[in-house]
Amino acid sequence: MEKLILKYAPTEVCIRHISTFEDGWRLTKVLVFLLGACKLLWTLLVFRPDVVHIHFSKRGSTARKWLLMILAKLFGRPVLLHAHSGDFAPFFSALPRVAQRLIAGVLRQCSGFVALSETWSEYYESELGIPKCSLRVLANPIEIPPLSGNFSSQQEGAVVVYLGRVSHAKGAFDLLQAYALIPPAVRQGTRLILAGDGETQRARQMARDLCQVSAVDVVEWLSPAERDELLRRADLFVLPSYYEGLPMSLLEAMANGVAVVASPVGGIPEIIRDWENGLLVPAGDVRQLADAIQALLQHPNYRASLGIRARASVAHLDVCYYMPQLVDMYRLCLRP
Repeated sequence: MEKLILKYAPTEVCIRHISTFEDGWRLTKVLVFLLGACKLLWTLLVFRPDVVHIHFSKRGSTARKWLLMILAKLFGRPVLLHAHSGDFAPFFSALPRVAQRLIAGVLRQCSGFVALSETWSEYYESELGIPKCSLRVLANPIEIPPLSGNFSSQQEGAVVVYLGRVSHAKGAFDLLQAYALIPPAVRQGTRLILAGDGETQRARQMARDLCQVSAVDVVEWLSPAERDELLRRADLFVLPSYYEGLPMSLLEAMANGVAVVASPVGGIPEIIRDWENGLLVPAGDVRQLADAIQALLQHPNYRASLGIRARASVAHLDVCYYMPQLVDMYRLCLRP
């Protein structure tokens, strides 16, 4: 999403991007954050930016960005906070009361706050006390690719795709169990592809235990070009998460005209209308997930029509419409 903002930023907005996180060893994470903090300090001293736009998630991300926000406020700079985590609520509620007050007290000092959905906007207002006048809902932006004409209605050889961190929270292992429950006669000739980082070895072992190994591919994180190619080949996209903000992978699949099955968590129910432009299955219900996937494998024409309607329903999320709204948020932060 940050890459899209940088790519489509209008000429009147100059953005200086500072990375503060890199996955790896703990020491690597600490060093990357310290380097990012030093870059922000230098930027505040030398360039005096009009607005500091901070993206944050949960746990370590919240702690890091809490410190960066304090740094920006010490220099009198307006801060726009951009919340992304799908499971911030359980993380925050598990914190000691003192920690909750410290975090919420600093976050309330922001000049603007972006939530990914109405549901999350209401949460941050009620639980953290973010002023309603500072809150705006901006769903994640996407690039709408040109029509490829590949709205597949073929049952044989259908490709089922999962994109995201391979973990319990994202429902990756529920998906493997559900795929194994589909009758072999229906599953024959289809392929399930899980792409992402995380517990990939566990997923491969589960695939060997539950499914035909040849029918399941577990691959590492894909480059943007590889991701786009996989979505062009996909017939069905499945993301049975337990927690979400508003997942980019889901929106990208819909933009490519792929039928989707997802769980009604976070901002997903505000995008997907059950049985109209996708299917919604309760998180953790493996049997119902298997039934939903099986239904779409057995009814390829309906699957293709879901994909067409999914693409139309996310057209308003095109990044070209998103950037003027984001620039308006920057202007909001500059108001007294």
